[in-house]
Amino acid sequence: MVDLWQIIIPIEVLCIFSYFYRDNPFYKIAEHVFIGTATGIALSVAIQSTILTGVKPLLAGKISLLPPIVLGILVFTRITKKWIWISQYSFALLIGVGTGVSSRGVVSATIIRLIGTVIPAWGTDMWSNVEALIYFIMAATILIYFLFSFEHSGAVGYMATIGQYSMMVFFGQRYSGYIYSFTSNALYGIGLIFTPPGIYITIIGIIIVTADALLQYSRNKSTIPEAGDSAG
Repeated sequence: MVDLWQIIIPIEVLCIFSYFYRDNPFYKIAEHVFIGTATGIALSVAIQSTILTGVKPLLAGKISLLPPIVLGILVFTRITKKWIWISQYSFALLIGVGTGVSSRGVVSATIIRLIGTVIPAWGTDMWSNVEALIYFIMAATILIYFLFSFEHSGAVGYMATIGQYSMMVFFGQRYSGYIYSFTSNALYGIGLIFTPPGIYITIIGIIIVTADALLQYSRNKSTIPEAGDSAG
């Protein structure tokens, strides 16, 4: 029995790849389907999370959830210009609390942990000690790079430069990881368009593109004036 996804995925892949030929309705349909599906899934997950973690416990008697639910509802006042100022209280509280919690997490989980890693049990594992030391230097220099209260010159400038290169290494590693993940998913979809039943859909797509190319060629040829006509 053929899995339905073995038909849907090749169609979606071919519609997306059709953009390499030219912009067409098939590509736009695939684009809208992807964006609509992703938005629908995100909205469904958000609604279910709100119901499970907010509405149901509140109806069960957990009154402490009432303030955050009210603040969340006030965000929707941004829909109208008249009441948009009310939503600023929700955003201000969200940003303030979020910054405080994240700062505490950075201090306890990053800085303090880095101080602990730079004092390892020397002699047990040399490479682990070297790795911990490099990790500490990179993190410390990155923090110095974002300190704009004083000029980055002299020793501070050198450390800030090391932090800049450290960020480049980190972003490069993360970017390569994303590319690897996306490439793996793309190769899976590409593989489906060369295996049944996807190969049959691919053949139909090639026929459609060929017919469209021939039609465009005949139209362009008919619009080109002949030499005799231009001379006359």
